[in-house]
Amino acid sequence: TLRQLKADDMTKDIPVIIMSASKKIAGGEYEGFQGAAGFVSKPFSPSDLRSQVFRLIQEHREVAA
Repeated sequence: TLRQLKADDMTKDIPVIIMSASKKIAGGEYEGFQGAAGFVSKPFSPSDLRSQVFRLIQEHREVAA
């Protein structure tokens, strides 16, 4: 689970993008996904997922700089 990934020192810094059929999660109604770096609801377009990944890469580069 996401909670286990974030609790483990080896995986806590890996950004996780949640894909779900529930649009309620995008509104923040499901607490089990707190700590996720992004959210894409299904059905999703490849461009939506790609933009989430590119955003995370850019954020990582800004932090590293």
